[in-house]
Amino acid sequence: MLPHALRGIRVVEWSEGIAGPFCARLLAEMGAEVVKIETPGLGDGSRARPPFQERAEGGQVGPSGLFFYYNVGKKGITLRPETDRGGALFRELVRGADVLIEDRPPGFTDESGLGYAALSAINPGLVMTSITPFGQTGPYRGYKSYQLNNLHAGGEGWELVQRSGRPPVMTGGDSTESFCGLVGAIGTASALWRRRVTGRGNHVDLSRQEASMWPGRVELSAFPNEGITTRRRAGERTMGGVYEARNGYVEIQPFEERMWSGLVRAMGDPSWASDPRFKARPARSDHAEELHALVEDWTRGRDAMEVAEALQSNGCPAYEVMSTEQLASSRHYQARGLFADVESDVPLGRVPLPSTPFGGAKPSYSPAPSLGEHTDEVLSRLGLSRSEIDSLRDEGVV
Repeated sequence: MLPHALRGIRVVEWSEGIAGPFCARLLAEMGAEVVKIETPGLGDGSRARPPFQERAEGGQVGPSGLFFYYNVGKKGITLRPETDRGGALFRELVRGADVLIEDRPPGFTDESGLGYAALSAINPGLVMTSITPFGQTGPYRGYKSYQLNNLHAGGEGWELVQRSGRPPVMTGGDSTESFCGLVGAIGTASALWRRRVTGRGNHVDLSRQEASMWPGRVELSAFPNEGITTRRRAGERTMGGVYEARNGYVEIQPFEERMWSGLVRAMGDPSWASDPRFKARPARSDHAEELHALVEDWTRGRDAMEVAEALQSNGCPAYEVMSTEQLASSRHYQARGLFADVESDVPLGRVPLPSTPFGGAKPSYSPAPSLGEHTDEVLSRLGLSRSEIDSLRDEGVV
């Protein structure tokens, strides 16, 4: 069963934000034990990022929803690995681990004596996944980036154009960061599988920019193979797209003739459907604006899901453009058990979060840790006494 696939695997996560934490969360969902390292007194910077729960009388309360989502199922400790005593404890943690996920700048871990060469000497089976903006090698290895930089450096922004003449745009949210975390989890799990065969660990060098190129691989292959630069489709209109409905919007995509026939059938075979302008697909593309208006006249008088269900029953792909509120209350996703309830401390209480997209058994989640919540527990496992832990805390090492 998927929630137990990595049971017995120990992961040390030394990363912030989204990519590294999401990579570690995915491993935790498969049963790995994850110990997250944060800086004493500061913590992961995403703790300060919205969304936050709002008090009825105004003001924010509780932990960051962003941090909570990407860090459920983990133990949390505070530690400064860059210090002498902190580095020694870090090495002991890694000595007993299977995986290290880190996102320090290229060269930082090597200069601190915490690079793959040094760590694999004490733990030959270690899988170390290093996540950086442009990778550990190459002329851009020292460059910095955020979500927007990664999006455009990977070429995805070139395709995201809504109309002719518009400059490149970005996707909503932190999609490239999340996608990088997904790619990181795949690479880490693959390295663990390889270790079963060879007995040796591996250093997974993951570039956020290269990870962001994956969704556009078909377009990316056109130039080196055919010398073709992908044409931006900004000004083109084809049959299909987003249509206004009575209570929102619906996406309709009748790409094939049988799907077009299903759309016409669902609309009650309107007389204009037999017009020569709309009979064949090339003609429909030539008159897409006119056709769009005719279909939208029909959709505006109906609820979005009513339209979607009518078209789906006639073999035409369509679905309501759903808000987050609608997704959370969807009877389909509730039936599949997509949302898992995570019990958290007051004030959050019970928090429903999207779980794995696989059917069947789902993981159970512990809430995201408070800053340093499991420091004493984890260091005690390394053999440190209460007085030693207190001394480290006084020095600011933990």
